Amino acid sequence: MKRIFLTFFFVSAAILSPVAAKDFCPFKFNGRYNHITESSLKITGYSHQDMDFTQWRVEGSYSQPVCDNWGVRALGGYEATRINWEGNPFFSETDFAYLFGGLGGFWYAWPAMTFTANASVNVDTQNSDSKYMSLEWTTVAKYRYCCQYPFDVDLYFGLWGDAGHEDIELLPIIGIDLINEGRCHFKAIFPMDISVGYYVTKQLLLSADARLFYSRHRLDKSETISEGIIKYKNVGTELALTYEPSSAFFANIHIGWAFEGDLKIADKHGRNSSHYKTDGAMYFGATGSFAF
Repeated sequence: MKRIFLTFFFVSAAILSPVAAKDFCPFKFNGRYNHITESSLKITGYSHQDMDFTQWRVEGSYSQPVCDNWGVRALGGYEATRINWEGNPFFSETDFAYLFGGLGGFWYAWPAMTFTANASVNVDTQNSDSKYMSLEWTTVAKYRYCCQYPFDVDLYFGLWGDAGHEDIELLPIIGIDLINEGRCHFKAIFPMDISVGYYVTKQLLLSADARLFYSRHRLDKSETISEGIIKYKNVGTELALTYEPSSAFFANIHIGWAFEGDLKIADKHGRNSSHYKTDGAMYFGATGSFAF
């Protein structure tokens, strides 16, 4: 059971952008919503049927410094997903949700290097059996290379992992973020945060972003494919408007186009899988975060 992961696989901003010690805020809350509108299936015999995808998530965390250069973090939240396939012949469920909780830490190794790590357990809200649970973890190192002029560069290296539902998935985290005092904005952190933009004002950013949609769930025992595993993937590009008056708050709205979607359906062991493609479709959403 999994999620979109945002700009990807929505690791949270707390992982990719640890707050500088002088701006430290112990409490942080994040939220996001995305909806991919109806798109036709590209499979013979199903082309008259449509599918749409919706997901929203809320998350809170508390960070506690232990000494000047490291600390610990507790986090928790809720995520809900709807995969709405009109006339779905394989399973009747459309809504999936889970609660998650976990621990993490951060370490300012030296002025230019920061390490962060989080691990959380995701628990299905309708079935507490261990086979419906999954473990997700993220480790990231950020190094700031000071070029002095015209900008500094943040370099990111890390690993995202997800274990559960008869599978282990791993993705490298690698990328750069250009830090400058001008109006240009460029960030390319694969696979989570890819964005090119321009600051209309000091607080308002207009950008073109990439977004990865990813969701994984286990079906109920009562379904035709009893305890089967479904996985949805898609990639989109969007135009986004972000308001960020301070490092402790931002709000974002976006609209874009999701390319060919892929719904994979497998048995309870993750085998005998079939793929069902969808046409491209428009999507829209919003994200936000505040800390104190």
